[in-house]
Amino acid sequence: MKRPFNPEPKQTTYKGSQVYEVDCRQWPGQMKTLDYPLRRRFRTKGEAQAWCRQLVVDNTVGRKTDPGPVLVRSLYGLYLKSIEPECSKKTTNLYKTARRRFEAFLAKHRIEDVRDVTPALVDLYRVELHGEKLAPNSILAYLSCVKWMFAWANRIGYIDGNPVDEVKMPKPDSKRRAFTVEEQRTLLTKTTPDLVPLWKLLFLTGLRRIEVTRLTPASVVLDTPAPFLHVNGKGNKHRVVPLMGEAIRAVRHFLEDANEDGPLVPYSYAVLYSTWVRERERLRLSEQLDLHSFRHTCLSWLANRGEVPLTEVAALAGHSSVAVTQVYVKRDEETLRKGMARMETELVSGWYQLEEEREQIQIG
Repeated sequence: MKRPFNPEPKQTTYKGSQVYEVDCRQWPGQMKTLDYPLRRRFRTKGEAQAWCRQLVVDNTVGRKTDPGPVLVRSLYGLYLKSIEPECSKKTTNLYKTARRRFEAFLAKHRIEDVRDVTPALVDLYRVELHGEKLAPNSILAYLSCVKWMFAWANRIGYIDGNPVDEVKMPKPDSKRRAFTVEEQRTLLTKTTPDLVPLWKLLFLTGLRRIEVTRLTPASVVLDTPAPFLHVNGKGNKHRVVPLMGEAIRAVRHFLEDANEDGPLVPYSYAVLYSTWVRERERLRLSEQLDLHSFRHTCLSWLANRGEVPLTEVAALAGHSSVAVTQVYVKRDEETLRKGMARMETELVSGWYQLEEEREQIQIG
C-alpha cells in the first residue's frame, strides 16, 4: 500500500551539531516531480516544519504538472493553509477578509480560473476599492494580500509571473511619527522606573521591535573602545549598531539580570507591544506614537541634522538602499559614531534639564 505523502522532521546529529532532517527518500516519485532534493537539514525545528508544509502544498497543487483549471478560491485556500501556522490571528483575519473581497469581485466578473486574472483586471479591482472610499492603508493591505498569494502561486510553478506586479499600489497613509522633545521628556520622567532603560535603548539605537526582542547577552560588545551591538534585522541581515553613554548604561541594566542563553531584554514581541500601549494610555500620549516612533525619532534626528550621510543612516537602520542614489557609498563609521554621540548628548541633556527644573520647583 502506497504511503501518504506526509514528511516530518526528525532531530539528528550532523557534523557534531544538532539539526532537523526532512527525509523524503520513501517518496522518490513525488520529490522528482517537484524537482526537490530527497533530504534537507535545518538548524531549527520551525524551519524544518515550514519546509514540510510547503512540500505538502506543492505536492497537492502539482508543481511540475498542469492540473488544469484551478479555482481561485481553491488556490487561495491552499495558500492560507500554508501560511496560517506562522501568522498572528490579526494577520490571518486580514488575509481572510482580503480573500472574501477579491473572490466577490471575481464572481461579479465571472472569473474562476486563476490564470484568467490579468493585470488589467487587478487594476479594475483597485479602482473599485477606491470607489468604496476605503482608507489608502486598507486598499494597500487588500492588494498586498492578493499580490503575495499570486507570488506564492508563481513560486510553486502554477502561473508565470504575478499580475499584481504591474498594478500601481497606493501609497500608505502612515500616521505614525517621531516623538517631540516634550513627549520624550514626559515618557522618561513619568513612566514606570523599571521601563526607563528600555525606552532609552529604543530611542538611542533605532532598533525595530523584533530586533530588540532578538538581542541576547552575546549580542553586546562592551570591552572595546567603541562598544556596539550585533543586530540581526529583516531577512536575517547582520549589522552593527554603535553604543554610547546612556545606551551603554541601559544595556548594562539588562545584562545584570539576563541569563547567558536567554534574551537580553525580558520582553517578548507581544509583551513589549502591550507594555508600550499601556504606558502610552496611562501617560495620555498621542495614539500616533507607537514602538516604531522610537526608531523614527532616532533616524530622523540623524538624517535631518545633515551631519551623517544618508547612506550611514541607512546602514544603521538596516535598510537595503537610500532612495535611488548613493547606494554603494563606502561606510564611514567614525562619522556615524560622532553623529550618534551628539544626538545622545542633546537628547539626554534635555531629559536631565527637565528633571532639574522639576526639582527646583519642588524645593521652591
